[in-house]
Amino acid sequence: MVREISDKLHEQAIIGRVSWLIKLRWLAVVGMIGTVLFVDKLFPIILPPFAKHWMLYIALLIAGYNCILLIRLRQVQRQVDVDPAMVIRCAQRLTHLQIVADLICLTVILDLSGGLINPLCMFMLFHIAIAGIILPRVQAFRVALLASMLLLVMGMIGKLIPHWRVPLRGFPFELSDPLTENWFYIFAIWLSYTITFFLIAYFTTGVSGQLRDALDNLERANNALREQDKTKSRFLRVVAHQLRSPLAAIISLIHAYQDTGRINNLPSECRDLFERIECRGQSMMELIGDLLRLTQIRENLDQQEQVREINIYQTILDTVQMFSHQAANKGIELNVWFEDKDTTILARPRDITDIVANLVSNAVKYTKRGRIEVLGRRKGDKYILTVSDTGIGIPEEAQSKLFDEFYRAENARTTSEPSSGLGLNIVQAIVNKMGGKISFESKVGQGTTFTVELPITSGNVRKN
Repeated sequence: MVREISDKLHEQAIIGRVSWLIKLRWLAVVGMIGTVLFVDKLFPIILPPFAKHWMLYIALLIAGYNCILLIRLRQVQRQVDVDPAMVIRCAQRLTHLQIVADLICLTVILDLSGGLINPLCMFMLFHIAIAGIILPRVQAFRVALLASMLLLVMGMIGKLIPHWRVPLRGFPFELSDPLTENWFYIFAIWLSYTITFFLIAYFTTGVSGQLRDALDNLERANNALREQDKTKSRFLRVVAHQLRSPLAAIISLIHAYQDTGRINNLPSECRDLFERIECRGQSMMELIGDLLRLTQIRENLDQQEQVREINIYQTILDTVQMFSHQAANKGIELNVWFEDKDTTILARPRDITDIVANLVSNAVKYTKRGRIEVLGRRKGDKYILTVSDTGIGIPEEAQSKLFDEFYRAENARTTSEPSSGLGLNIVQAIVNKMGGKISFESKVGQGTTFTVELPITSGNVRKN
């Protein structure tokens, strides 16, 4: 699993670098053509006409094989989800071919424009660095060796066959006694570049390997955390199932005893005890229900309902109305606003109901007076749900932990309102599963606003 994820990320990185290298080559072609056409107009340097013609031919050649490489890269990208390892190998081969072709073309261009005295020899360093980043160390060293041999051949041609080298007239280093015909200069330049080539190849491949190892370790750690989370979810699901049956039996026995009327003959202390048992039992049943719901979402077990097209206005309205009586008893104004009542969304109805129910329930619990507003609107391919209240607010130090399991802010714990501490965690899990986002803003004593963004179609279809 870790290796598959690592290969996938590595393949994406290599594809991105190869694509970037191809795009950069188009800039090089344009720059080369511009240089050939305007160099003698901008600088006191004169290139012979035949050298300009050959350089333009080489620019066209580079453009041609760049098109071929681009087509091949797109073919390789279609195999992204089929065989990541094969994609990595193909991308590396494409990179190798690109760099080799570029070095050969660059060598010819340099020989047509002064040879070893041309400062554009530095561009070879760029190709070695790219090889070290993308290719394995052995292949990067082969590229460095090729660049070294090409420089040596260019220097030997300048010395042994000087009429093959095209002088760069007007360039400061183009002396009456050319440096390119000086053995010391040739071997000094060649040796300096060769050492630099291999050092760059060594260090870049080393850094690239370390980054790959770090990525493997990171994915291994993430995979271990995911497995731990799955184990925890399975444990909670089993425990919740085991607790629900006996707890339901206790509550049923209490109700059965209450229905007989015998409870009225008990002392008031006993009746209070029965009421507390029933209340705590119901709270525990709610907690168990939340635990089961949360584990179902995380393990993708909530398949009782299929994703279908629903009228989100009606679903939200029906859910909000379940809390209207509770809000009215507390003297809270509960308002619902919709910009469009005909918007449909692909989702499981229970998911939307759970999101709205948990947000509105919290708003009613922690609002002593004032109002609660629920706003629904469509924005492009997203549906925006906003739940605002004028309640107690969330302290700043608690906001980073608000979506943690069983967490309740300090000011929420001081209230008499019961809560499992799982409601917002459930909301976040559902929203993430649907490919949406949830955020909030809050100030203590002024209230809280939760904003949920849900995709109209794509996220829900994917999760089906």
